[in-house]
Amino acid sequence: MPLSTNNILKSAIAAAIFLSVAAPTALSAQPDPLSGAYVAGAYASYSLREGYRKYDGIDKYRHIDDTNPFIFGGVLGKRFALGIPWLRLQATAEGAWGTVKDGDFYVVEPTNGDNILASLYSVYTTGGLAAEAHLLFPADGYTYFISAGLGEHAILSSSTLKTASGGKEIDWWDGGKTWALSPSVNIGLGVDRVVNDRRASSLSYNFRFWQSMQGRMVDELFPMGVDYSEFLFTHMIQLQVVLPAAGGRFRQ
Repeated sequence: MPLSTNNILKSAIAAAIFLSVAAPTALSAQPDPLSGAYVAGAYASYSLREGYRKYDGIDKYRHIDDTNPFIFGGVLGKRFALGIPWLRLQATAEGAWGTVKDGDFYVVEPTNGDNILASLYSVYTTGGLAAEAHLLFPADGYTYFISAGLGEHAILSSSTLKTASGGKEIDWWDGGKTWALSPSVNIGLGVDRVVNDRRASSLSYNFRFWQSMQGRMVDELFPMGVDYSEFLFTHMIQLQVVLPAAGGRFRQ
């Protein structure tokens, strides 16, 4: 049976419990100078794919061993003070794109019947919102933080077929497109550094669990019809530029 939304909710509850237990150990008694700042950044990610097919007339799901994609994206957002020196909120909007080669196989050219060695690629285009709580640990000009939060993402998954030799797209093959709207659970850690009065930087690692595909597949590969679900376990490295609100400064 594939993973479900219950897994996401359980992970969110575990993250909330972790924050509530860890918060009293934070050492900062000073307001965070970067709370209220704006952020803009880029990230690179590597996702472990878990796919499940359920064929018509068969009760059980079949696990699919898929290749794993790199997905690259950008974020824009803002941080918010919560009235607690060691805790802040960050809300971001993001967009990303990635592709991965799923394998090579022969297809039949419909006009002349020739066998063509082709490469199948999965393509991901995503956009979404994420909100994170940051537990802060300032030390020697840096602020280290642990993050946990939730998000909501729209994912367009599609397939393209290219010739294995020249990489030319085969336009007569239609792999279809599938939309998914998925919640996500995000946990991570990072560090901030104030560069000067008006600029700071932030480097972070984030782990995300989300669903990338849910839909019905009907084509020449699955003429009987099949339901397909896919989940991503994403490891993400993100670099942000942190800027104060208009007229503001990080140092007085």
